[in-house]
Amino acid sequence: MDAIDELLAKQAIREQLYRYCRSMDRRDDALGFTVFTEDCTMDYGQNFQGSGWDFVAWAHKTHDRAYEQTSHQITNMLIRLSEDGTRAISETYLHTLQLTHPDEKGSAQELHIAARYLDRWVCLEGKWKIKARRYVQDIAELRQVQSPFPRFGGRPDPEDPSYELLDWLG
Repeated sequence: MDAIDELLAKQAIREQLYRYCRSMDRRDDALGFTVFTEDCTMDYGQNFQGSGWDFVAWAHKTHDRAYEQTSHQITNMLIRLSEDGTRAISETYLHTLQLTHPDEKGSAQELHIAARYLDRWVCLEGKWKIKARRYVQDIAELRQVQSPFPRFGGRPDPEDPSYELLDWLG
């Protein structure tokens, strides 16, 4: 595999990881399914064990029930490719902030998580997909929201304004 092909493969993997985060925050099942192979295995410890596609549906239902909004950011991506360029591994650092629905008194909480995705990738018909994921949670804290600042514009569904922007190119 030459250097250009390696860079292109690593960029394709990065973009899949970005799609995954977008699918979580917009609760977009169809987009989430594009990131995983049909037989992908997910290990989220005591929270979830199963397939990638089942995880996407489970996570979106869980987020709908528990959180008003979520925001996933990923950093520190280490990606290694096999010599033949058909498989890869990655470790990706994650920070997520999740805002609970207000309780009966109007009070909400923020869940902050620092974690990592340990992924095994395969290239199928020119598209990189996750074949197996292990989620490792390093830090998690739940905080009471002291002085909520007004939110506006962002939505956890296809009514989010980003869909209109992305449709602009066709």
